[in-house]
Amino acid sequence: MALRYFAMIDGERRGPFTLDQLVEAGVTPETYVWCKGMPDWVQAREDGEICRYFRRRIFDRMHPQAPQPATPVHDTPQEDPLADIPLGFRGIVRRSGELPQKPAEPVEHEHVVPPRSRLIDAIMVTLLCCPLTGIVAIYFAYKTNELWLKNQRNESYDMARKAKMWIGITIFLGVMLNAFAFLMLKRSGM
Repeated sequence: MALRYFAMIDGERRGPFTLDQLVEAGVTPETYVWCKGMPDWVQAREDGEICRYFRRRIFDRMHPQAPQPATPVHDTPQEDPLADIPLGFRGIVRRSGELPQKPAEPVEHEHVVPPRSRLIDAIMVTLLCCPLTGIVAIYFAYKTNELWLKNQRNESYDMARKAKMWIGITIFLGVMLNAFAFLMLKRSGM
């Protein structure tokens, strides 16, 4: 079932509207909207569904499916491909300098080389920096190898990324905790 939005237009609540009806209702990026599941009213530009809808709409306008017949330049002025998009959204697209793109389909990569598990790195930062988060890094590093051996290659690469992230978190926390301890020792006069 399509989401039904309410919008604050001219100081009053109107709706419910489907995404297609929001354009006709005069919704701009600054218009406050709400739908079931939202904790509070937000501006239209802050709602992911509305932004995705307008990006697709802008993309479709800028990339029509059927080829348009060539018309002489001097006969008619060129029509703005964003003419039926609310003005606020048009400005955002033009300022960004990028044409909206349809989301790409996820590409399944063929991994042939095992990812670096970083198990040694995880053990070292656990011992030297912060054991609590280091254990999480060790877990992900261990799962990297285990999943590779089970021929779950994409999951193995995902675990390797998580291990690397948790190693970084562990190093950061270790540096922060050591700096805090140093400041406390210095403050106590030792």
